[in-house]
Amino acid sequence: MIDETQPGQGYIPGTCNIGKKEIAKRRNIAIGAGVATIIMAAYILAARPGHLLTISIFIPAYVTAISFMQAQSKFCAAFGMMAVFRFDENSQGNAGMEEYVKADRAKALKIIFNSGLIAALGTAAFIWLSSLLQG
Repeated sequence: MIDETQPGQGYIPGTCNIGKKEIAKRRNIAIGAGVATIIMAAYILAARPGHLLTISIFIPAYVTAISFMQAQSKFCAAFGMMAVFRFDENSQGNAGMEEYVKADRAKALKIIFNSGLIAALGTAAFIWLSSLLQG
């Protein structure tokens, strides 16, 4: 029997801290947030509501980016910051060892930063595009 709490058998410090259900949950959130981002972008382009709403597209874009990155990397940033992992609904363990905690937090910060960067670049590109289209 595989013990998912042991490195190399499910949980891998700084690499993998979620199982199939958690990955699917993040993938579904990424899809939903992506659709919300597209709908919001279409509304902004059609209604021309102003700069504040245009900039707020960052929020669903960030949720899309971070959810997609977590699903792809099989790593939850929040769990990484808390030094826990989850491979089914009942198992949530503490990463425990200091080196595991450091690896998990480093990976979590990388996901958080990269998602923010992707969302910021996407928002900037959208602002630029919308200003071109609105003349």
